[in-house]
Amino acid sequence: MTEEIYTFVSSLDEYNDKLVNIDVTEGLFGESKCINFGKEYFKDVDKTCEQIFKYLNNLKARTHKSYRIEGCKYLNYRIYKEDILKENVFFNALSFYKYLIVEDEDYIEEDVCDGYIESISKDVVEKADKLIDLHNEIKQFVQSKLSVINDRCNYAKKCFELYVNLKDTFCITGLNTFCNELVKLKEKYDKEMQLLTCSDAPKTLPSIQNYDLTVITLTPFAIVLIICFTLFILYKFNAYGIFLHPRIRKLKKIWNNKDLETEQISNVYDNNYSNINNNKYSISYHSL
Repeated sequence: MTEEIYTFVSSLDEYNDKLVNIDVTEGLFGESKCINFGKEYFKDVDKTCEQIFKYLNNLKARTHKSYRIEGCKYLNYRIYKEDILKENVFFNALSFYKYLIVEDEDYIEEDVCDGYIESISKDVVEKADKLIDLHNEIKQFVQSKLSVINDRCNYAKKCFELYVNLKDTFCITGLNTFCNELVKLKEKYDKEMQLLTCSDAPKTLPSIQNYDLTVITLTPFAIVLIICFTLFILYKFNAYGIFLHPRIRKLKKIWNNKDLETEQISNVYDNNYSNINNNKYSISYHSL
């Protein structure tokens, strides 16, 4: 699921409010196994465990499966953040989650995130952070409708710079989940720029799809040209050409002889067939 984790960014604000802004009652979950397991990993283990329990039960109450899935992806990302996790610890979110499901069933009534919690690397967290930074910049840009034009253009310029950097860094080889989320953010920017003109920011952000289609189209064409050119050089100006040339002529001669044999066999068959037909209609007359 690692590459799929970035899809929560589209609904970041809603999930963030549900987790970060949960009311925490001190000591409410003091007897939970989460405390025992998490004290080695979490900076504020009591608060973190209570947030996780309440957040998971909140997801359980939602009927839409897609809402649950994206919410679990956000939780997966969030518990790896530096304000929650201690430094220099090896934390495995999947092991932690499985432990909670088995040992803390009094607090977690259902396996809400089955298949959508996993151990993720620091690189994945940092990529998600970058995507969230762009999300927040575009959010500020959209909310700045009543600001003066210069301020709005400054927001647009910052969005443009962040977007291009992410596109050129992570979307060179083709579309993936990360780049799909980038496209969604591009659409928000493009919509907001319809009635705004800025000297330092384009009306529309560069398209990821067009870039990829160009690469996809040109790459096979270039490979074919290189192969043809290489074979030509080998044939004409190389020892391989000297080696191949007489063999090619020999093969041509063999094929020509086969064609001649085939033609002769065909003629013999036609003649025999003709003689047989003539004999069928021949009548013998005996003299008296």
